[in-house]
Amino acid sequence: MLTVAVTLIEDTLGLEADQSTWLNTDHNHVQNEEHGGKLLWVHRKGANKASANMPNMIPGSMATHTYHVEGRGEPMSLMSSSHGAGRKLSRGAARAKIRRKDLERQLANIWVDPRTATKLTDESPAAYKDLDEVMRAQRPLVKIVRRLRPVLCYKGT
Repeated sequence: MLTVAVTLIEDTLGLEADQSTWLNTDHNHVQNEEHGGKLLWVHRKGANKASANMPNMIPGSMATHTYHVEGRGEPMSLMSSSHGAGRKLSRGAARAKIRRKDLERQLANIWVDPRTATKLTDESPAAYKDLDEVMRAQRPLVKIVRRLRPVLCYKGT
């Protein structure tokens, strides 16, 4: 998927992407790894691999910042970190609780395709925990390299 997306952007903008800057991280995977001298199957569901100096990202919601990070290789976490802030409201609870006007207010400074707005309340920033708190809690796991501010959000519905 990453290669297809990058090719599309390159063709559209007439640019050539620098492959050394690509971050290809997924949300759910199992990998055979060695930890503490033992070979283990590590299942990262909503978690990133955070080996020492490994670049990665921890995304925010549609209207909150995202962090580029480097792993610290913390053995007690099996060299893992969070993948994001995590939900504070289930999708169903968010749909029931968050009104379209609330979502529009939260996305006031972010371009979102207006045709999809009514389908996005379950992804509202209010449905997620505070990413800054999550980042403070995982200082032993990752080093923050940069903080990115969103200006556009494209969410498939």
